[in-house]
Amino acid sequence: MKRLASRYFAFLICLFTFPAVSFAVGPSITSISPVSGVIGTPVTINGSSFGNSQGNSTVKFNGTTAAPSSWSATKIVVSVPSGATSGNIVVTVSNKASNGVNFTVFPNISSLSLNAAAAGISITISGSISAHRREAVRLRSTALQVFPQAGAPRKSSYRYPAAPPTET
Repeated sequence: MKRLASRYFAFLICLFTFPAVSFAVGPSITSISPVSGVIGTPVTINGSSFGNSQGNSTVKFNGTTAAPSSWSATKIVVSVPSGATSGNIVVTVSNKASNGVNFTVFPNISSLSLNAAAAGISITISGSISAHRREAVRLRSTALQVFPQAGAPRKSSYRYPAAPPTET
């Protein structure tokens, strides 16, 4: 009996000595729609624990902050921000980051200069193109060499290789 009383007493001391521990659940993304698009594409993020209003919470596309147009505890609507690149969308609420969900940002081509596809020809593509990335650009399944234009972040030149493949 004495042994049981001492254990009970030790339990009570622990119960009143240590503060209550709370486990806050961070945000979680369950799906996004669409999973790819160009700059400006509206994206719906579904999940949980986003909070009823945005407050100081953020949405980032591969590290680039976006400005949501709608925010609720389970759904966020946000457009792909200027400067975003392919990578994870992450929602941060109360300094807790969600799981990342992959989103692919495609270049938004606004113009293309091309007269003919001949060996060594230079092609200029304008639009929302990342000058910091060597994008995979193909013309009739042939990879083009990429030359981002200095001082023109939305323009890149592409060169058709010297020996294009023959068609059969």
